[in-house]
Amino acid sequence: MLTKIILLNCAKYERGVISIDDVASIQIVGRNNLGKTTLISVLNFLYLPSQKDWNFDHNAKETLNFYFKKLDKNYILFEIYKDGYFCVLMKRGVNNDLEYYKINSSYDEIEEKIIENSKLLKFDDIQANLLGNIAKLDTKKYKALLYGHSKRDKTILWLKENKQNVFSKIYRYLLDITQIDNSAVKESLLVADSKEKIVREFTNVDNDNIVNMQRQQRNIERLRNVKEPFHEFKILFSEFQAKSEIIEEAYAHFKYLYMNEERELSATIENTKSKIEAIEQKEMRPLETEENRLREEKGKVAFAKQNSVVSLTQLQKEKATIEAYDDINLLLATQSNFTSQIDTMKYNLESIKRESYTLENIKRLLQQKASEKTKLIQQIDNYENLLIHHISKDENVKKMLASVLSKDVLHLDKKEILKSISNVEDGVLDIFDGKIDLSHIASEDFVTVESMQKELTKIDEEISRYTEIKRNIENAREIELEMNRIQKELAGVHKQIEAIQSLPLLVEKLDKLEKEREEYAKLQEEIQKSLQVNSEKLREAKKLMQEEHTKEEYAKERLSVIRTYFMNFNEELIDIDESRVRDEVTKNIDELAKEIKSLKKDLLQLKERKNELFNTLKHSLQKEHALEDAFIKEVEEEFDTIKDKEKTISELVQNITNEISAPTKTFLRELEDFEKYIVSVNSAFKKYKVSNIESIEIRLIKNREIIADLQQIADINKENLFDFSSENETSYEQQITILKEYIHQSKSFRLSDLFDIAFVINGKEANLSKQVESTGTDKILKIMLFILIIKNIIIQDEDNRLVVYVDELSAVDDANSAELIRICQENNLIPIFASPDKKMTVQKYYDLQELRNGQIVVDEKRATLWQK
Repeated sequence: MLTKIILLNCAKYERGVISIDDVASIQIVGRNNLGKTTLISVLNFLYLPSQKDWNFDHNAKETLNFYFKKLDKNYILFEIYKDGYFCVLMKRGVNNDLEYYKINSSYDEIEEKIIENSKLLKFDDIQANLLGNIAKLDTKKYKALLYGHSKRDKTILWLKENKQNVFSKIYRYLLDITQIDNSAVKESLLVADSKEKIVREFTNVDNDNIVNMQRQQRNIERLRNVKEPFHEFKILFSEFQAKSEIIEEAYAHFKYLYMNEERELSATIENTKSKIEAIEQKEMRPLETEENRLREEKGKVAFAKQNSVVSLTQLQKEKATIEAYDDINLLLATQSNFTSQIDTMKYNLESIKRESYTLENIKRLLQQKASEKTKLIQQIDNYENLLIHHISKDENVKKMLASVLSKDVLHLDKKEILKSISNVEDGVLDIFDGKIDLSHIASEDFVTVESMQKELTKIDEEISRYTEIKRNIENAREIELEMNRIQKELAGVHKQIEAIQSLPLLVEKLDKLEKEREEYAKLQEEIQKSLQVNSEKLREAKKLMQEEHTKEEYAKERLSVIRTYFMNFNEELIDIDESRVRDEVTKNIDELAKEIKSLKKDLLQLKERKNELFNTLKHSLQKEHALEDAFIKEVEEEFDTIKDKEKTISELVQNITNEISAPTKTFLRELEDFEKYIVSVNSAFKKYKVSNIESIEIRLIKNREIIADLQQIADINKENLFDFSSENETSYEQQITILKEYIHQSKSFRLSDLFDIAFVINGKEANLSKQVESTGTDKILKIMLFILIIKNIIIQDEDNRLVVYVDELSAVDDANSAELIRICQENNLIPIFASPDKKMTVQKYYDLQELRNGQIVVDEKRATLWQK
């Protein structure tokens, strides 16, 4: 039996262990819907391994993605006890399927191999820890582990023989009672009593006698219906045969003429082809080769002549150009002048680069020199007024004073001299009230007018040089452009000088080219004459070949025409022997082709009508004949045997009645047996009390019309089948009419077609697809009904307790919940309830705990056991 459900990080559950084996009922308490959705899912996963049986609000893929968000870290484990413990581990596979693994240990024994340090392991690590103790199960192996038939089987559930599919169909309603309606109850009752597949069919496969009877009836009916069309078909067949002989003779004449003309035309084509090949090989190709050679040679000569003319013309132009040049002496003088100008420009440009002058610093130097010049001119102009020149008449005195006095004193106006100095021989300078010894001071030359004039000249030269440099800097781009222009003109002058010097050699080349041109012109005339002779011969050969081509084309066109005739008649001519023609053929092949075409059209229309009628008759009579004459013979024979066939129908009907009535009686007896099973279910209901309901009953609403018809067929027997007495005549006609109608329509009935189910509460019929009582009572009624149904397919044993799920227990009062627990205990079922509130009638409940991170935990420590 299932002892524990272990949820490991499934959906929002971080970890949960629900122990089942120690109580008779369990309740999951929580203020959310997780208890419901998870338990419905996990019980589906365990008991209904086929995805098509899962009862989810979403498809299987979405469901698996919800409950197993991670491939290697979401698991559900079930601990099972059947003469020892084993576990079933479930996880989502990569293909969105459910993978099952069997572990031959209890959960307590393997818990530390699944969870280490409060951390859930990945699946690869779990497999490694459980090496040798875990095995993957495919669907077949899992079903073998899930369903057993004997207490000796170490399986999850023991079912009675051949009840596996029955269990799945019924158990899914216990997981989701919202699906329960009258049809579900009807289906489940039939499944539980192994009567869902019982069928009574009235088809052609009932027995050979039915087939023979129906075939004989249809044959007679068909023969009567085709009498007139068959007579018309025989007339068409005879007419077609006669015209076929006529056209066959025309085909023979045509083939005879065709073979003769085809041979003649083929021979003509072959002869002309040989002649054409001979002309082509012996005449055309040599002439064409020679023409190609001459044309190629003509092209080469023309090309060479053209090149010679082009060269001659070019050299003549060059000679005329050179003769128009200036005299060579004038050109040489121009060349020398240009060279000198270029050298000067180069020097000016290079001096700028060499002395690294810029426009700014050259302007600054010019300003400086202009200032110096102005000052110097003033000095020269003021020469007579300077004190230094008048302080003494002795030059030595002036030199001494130039060494001693400052320039400010020396450059004073001469009027500042109060007393001239005559000598400085004593070497003493009187200054104010003091005296200074000057004997150790050397005399110094002072500036004279001559020296100032020289300085002025030097400054003028520097100003002139700086001005030239400034002009060159400012006009550097124009100088460079001018130099480039002169260089180009110099290159042209140099080229003209060289051309004048090469003129004698050019005149020599002109003479040589003129002779070549004359030789090429002569050679062109000779080649053109040879081409004309060759072309004439080639035209004659082409004319001869064209004549042969014309003969060949006519023969081919004619051959194509007669072959087209032949291809149009190809299928008909294959088996025609033209050698049988003995008489002279008076028509030509074109006339025969036209005649055959007309005959063929008439014959085709006749054949279409005949074949259409033939196919219609074959379809009507259901025959597969290929030969029409054999068909006619057989049908005529069948027309002669209609009366005999009518006699045998009665015999066939008499033979089949017992073979149909016996299984029909058995079919109706199955309904009687099913009624007894319903009585047993109703008796079981009476043992339990639900609310204040006085009586609960499942009632069959029989389809009396179908049952009455089947009873008529079941009552057929040999003694009364052909009893046409007045008291039995009506019954016989009804039986035969119903039987023929059922056979004709291939009627088929399942046992479920003979009745509907009514759920009767306190004498009133209830529709289970709607709420029949209060919410709690309605829930208890449906669950108890399906418990009573499913208990009959489960082997009753303490170790074979089935877990069922009941949602919203809070809607069920204590009395009804206690009664539900009792019916589960008595039938080896363990109910797991889900409700936001605790029920005192339940033995054990789990209080769901929601963590701060939103995860929900089923904690065994929080479980409460009310009673043992």
